[in-house]
Amino acid sequence: MIHKRNTLLLLLTLCACLRLGAQQITLLRDIIPFDGDGVTKDFVAVADGKYFFYGSTAAAGRELWATDGTTAGTKLVKDIYPGSQSSCEDYPLVTFKGKAWFGATTDGFQYHLWSSDGTDAGTIQVVADSRLHLPRLMVAGTNYLYFVTTNSTNKVTLWQSDGTVVGTKKVTETVGTTSLQLLDQIAVVGDVCYMSLKAQLWKTDGTQAGTVLVKDISTGGNNFGDINELTAVGNKVYFAGDKNFNAWYTPWVSDGTTAGTFELAMPNQFGNSNPGWFFPFKNKVYFAAANSSSSFARTLWSTDGTKAGTAQFKDVIIAESGNGPADMAADANYLYFAGKTAADGSELWRTDGTLANTKMVKDLDPGMYSSSPVQLTFGNGKLYFQADWFDEGEELWVSDGTEAGSKVLGDLQPLTSDGSRPRSIRQVGNTLIFIADDNLYGTELFTLDITSGTRSPRPEIEFTVSPNPATGPLRVTLPETANWQEGRFRLLNAAGAAVWEGLPVGTVTDLSLPALAPGLYWMEYAEQGGKFGRTAVTLLR
Repeated sequence: MIHKRNTLLLLLTLCACLRLGAQQITLLRDIIPFDGDGVTKDFVAVADGKYFFYGSTAAAGRELWATDGTTAGTKLVKDIYPGSQSSCEDYPLVTFKGKAWFGATTDGFQYHLWSSDGTDAGTIQVVADSRLHLPRLMVAGTNYLYFVTTNSTNKVTLWQSDGTVVGTKKVTETVGTTSLQLLDQIAVVGDVCYMSLKAQLWKTDGTQAGTVLVKDISTGGNNFGDINELTAVGNKVYFAGDKNFNAWYTPWVSDGTTAGTFELAMPNQFGNSNPGWFFPFKNKVYFAAANSSSSFARTLWSTDGTKAGTAQFKDVIIAESGNGPADMAADANYLYFAGKTAADGSELWRTDGTLANTKMVKDLDPGMYSSSPVQLTFGNGKLYFQADWFDEGEELWVSDGTEAGSKVLGDLQPLTSDGSRPRSIRQVGNTLIFIADDNLYGTELFTLDITSGTRSPRPEIEFTVSPNPATGPLRVTLPETANWQEGRFRLLNAAGAAVWEGLPVGTVTDLSLPALAPGLYWMEYAEQGGKFGRTAVTLLR
C-alpha cells in the first residue's frame, strides 16, 4: 500500500508542469535568521506602494516595518520604543491618505496614535493622551479617520483626524461601567461615522451638533439590546440587531435616518438568525444567516436594501460556528466564497448573481473533506487564497475561476502535516506579499511574482537544453534574438524551489551544475526586459 503523502509527492513530480507555472514563492527576508519568528502579528496595511507590518527582532522588539516587495527594501521603519522593548502590540494598521496609522507606546504604559510614510522622519506621534488603550477601533473615511480610545476610568472617546496633528480632535466622550458595552462598533460612510451604543445607532460628521441618535432599535426604546457586525456598504450601513438582549439577531439596514433604519428580515423564526459578513456585489449585499433552529449553520442570503428584496439566495452553508467564511471577494463578474455541502465539505464557490451560475469552482480536498478557503485576495485578475491541501495543511492557492485553473502554488511545510497558513495577503505592485509559517525560516514574509502567472502558457522565448535527459553538463541554446547580456538562468526542482542560478555567456552556454538528485527539474530563462522562457529538464544522475 502506498502512503497518501508518497502518492502526492509522486504526482507532484510527474505533474509539476500543472502546478508550477511561472510563479514561485520566495522568502522576502529572514528577519530572525534560521527558525525564529520575525513576524508575530497579522496586522498589515498597504500605503504608497509599501506593505507595512509589525516585525520582531531581539535587538528592537516588535516595531513597525515596511517593504516594497524586495529584500533590500524590507526594513525597520523606526524603533519607537528604543531597545529590545516592543512598541507595537495588538493594535491594527489602517491605511489613510497614503500613510499607515497605528497605535504604539514609547514607555510600555501609554499607547498613542502614530502615522508613518515608511521613513524614520515621517513616522510621527499624532496624539499624546493619557489613555491606556489607544486606539481600540480605527476606520478610515474619505477625508477623515475615526478612532476610539478607552482609559482606565472607562471613558470612551471618539476622535476624528484629517491626517494632521492639529486636525486631530475629540468628537464625543461617554462614561460607563464597561467600555465594550458602550462603543464597540464603528463604520464610516463617506465622512460620516456610524457607531453603536448597545441597541442605539448613532452617527456623527465630527462636530458636536452633527452627533445624533439615528435610532434605538430595542423594543420599547429602552436601549435593551445590541448592535453587531456594523458594516458600511455604499451609502448605507448594515448590521446584526438584537432588539431585547435575547441573542435573537436579525439583519438590519440604515440610510442614516430614523425611518430608513429597519429590520430587513427574520430568517430564523425559531431564534437567532446570526447574520454577518455583509459584502457588496452587483448592486446587492450578500451575507450569512441561519434559517433553522440552529444558528450555527448559516446559508447565503442577499438583499437590495429592502424587505421585499431580502431572501435566501442559495441553500449552501457558508458559515458555521467559530469559522468561515473568513472572507468573501469579488471582481466585476463573480463573487467568491467558501460554500459547504454534505458531499463536498467546505470548498471554493462563485456566483455571478444568478442561481444558474452559482456553483463550486473546484473540490480542492476531494470528497466530504473540507479545504476551507480563507484569506481571499485578488491579484492581477486572479484569486489567491489559503486552503487545506490534503494532509499537507493550509497552503497558498490560485484560481482563475475554473476547475483546471485552480491549483496549489507551493508547500512551505514539506513532509509535514503542518500548513504554512498564508495570510495577510496583499498586492504591492506586481508582487503578492504575505505572512506564512515555514519550517525552515519560521514565521516570516514571503513573496510571489504575480505578473508571471498571467503570461501566455507558451513562453515568449523558446530555448533548448541538451542532452535531455542528462547525466552530466548541460548546453543551453538561446534564439539569436535573445538579449543574453541582460538574461539569467535558474533551475527549479519539482517543489518549485530554486537550486541553482547562473548567467549566459552567449546564445550558447555550457553549464556545469552542482550534484543534484535525479528527477524532474525546470530550467528558466528571463531577461530584464520581461521576456521569459521555461523548459523541463530530466536529470539522471
